[in-house]
Amino acid sequence: MTPFVDPDRPENGGLLAHLERRNERGRPLAASPDEFDQPYLSLGSHPDVVERIWHELAPAVEWRLVVLGTPAAVSPDTGTVLAVAYGTSY
Repeated sequence: MTPFVDPDRPENGGLLAHLERRNERGRPLAASPDEFDQPYLSLGSHPDVVERIWHELAPAVEWRLVVLGTPAAVSPDTGTVLAVAYGTSY
């Protein structure tokens, strides 16, 4: 399945604007964690937080994405971001 985040969903608007400002490395809107070397360690969040989002909050592997360089749980059907990792919190 192709990684998908819907930038037109009102629920995503404020979050995506915030993540865009933080996206200093120019990461794509949506990417699979497999596209990154050591995604649990290299995306600016504590690995325990990334694990919580991807293994406990995301109900399936398809929900695990990197959104503008930030680990996230995203509904694959609607493209709605449900949770993101922020350093040591989410």
